[in-house]
Amino acid sequence: MAKTDEKYRRVVASAEPLRILELATIKLLLEAGAIVICAGGGGIPVTANATGGFSGVEAVIDKDLSSALLAQALHADRGEGKSTHSGPLRNI
Repeated sequence: MAKTDEKYRRVVASAEPLRILELATIKLLLEAGAIVICAGGGGIPVTANATGGFSGVEAVIDKDLSSALLAQALHADRGEGKSTHSGPLRNI
């Protein structure tokens, strides 16, 4: 807990994203020509559990690092409305 002025607020760790779990689905949608909104707000922080699934953790994910990780995984560039992606991306 952290005190700000007269109020208290919960403070949690800001974790660095390691991977985008739904990357294959994102790629599939992009290749189909869909407009995909992803990595908004950084994503949901999870950790692998003993059963092979995922469990949520009390943390936040940095949205800029998530976006950078996603762009790197999709081989996106900084072109002006252009992409090096081989799928049928559309300029908006």
